[in-house]
Amino acid sequence: MKRTFSRIVACALLCLSTQQYAFNKKPRATVIMVIDQFAYNYLRTLSPYLKNGIKFLMQHGIVYENANYPHAMPSTGPGHTGLNCGMTPNYTGIPSNHWCDPDGNIIACDDDDPKTAAVINPNGGVYNYGKGPRNIMIDGISDQFAMSAQPNAPRIAFSVSIKSRSAICTANKMGKAIWLDEKTGNFTSSKAYYDQLPAWLTQFNKQKGLKRLNRVTWPLYYPRTR
Repeated sequence: MKRTFSRIVACALLCLSTQQYAFNKKPRATVIMVIDQFAYNYLRTLSPYLKNGIKFLMQHGIVYENANYPHAMPSTGPGHTGLNCGMTPNYTGIPSNHWCDPDGNIIACDDDDPKTAAVINPNGGVYNYGKGPRNIMIDGISDQFAMSAQPNAPRIAFSVSIKSRSAICTANKMGKAIWLDEKTGNFTSSKAYYDQLPAWLTQFNKQKGLKRLNRVTWPLYYPRTR
């Protein structure tokens, strides 16, 4: 069963600047943006109201109008893992966001051992549960990218998201997954990726005060009737 690809992959390789730039120079950074629950038809509906980022990509990038993925579960876990690994769930090991083991226990796709992948509390210490890539059975583009690093050419793949499963399923094992901690309103990670949060992330948490964003009102840029 094929479903219309419901996530936009806005890749900087498609629109770094010009074709000449892409052919003659290696990019210093590649940005992949994944939007959950954003079906292709939304582009047509929202196009008159879009500005800047996505509008620029639509006008100057490459837009695929008939992209599909060959499995029937359009959830975050299998979708993000498939984007990273280029394979279907029977190979990646992530059939859904949650599933049951043979004993009937519910397993989350990003569940991991608290001993080696405890989630870091941004305010200090760790939580008593683990989040990491243990359930992902194969490597992906983030892993291959990290493994291709050289002493004079470090390569780091970061995956940043609101949800842990979004970040982890895209970072896989050798990327660096960072997500929003709902308990503190700050970004965090787990021991699967960091022994402790990097200084730049701790500084960002302190300076930006992300917990205040729960009081922000987001106005619609298109009529509610659309």
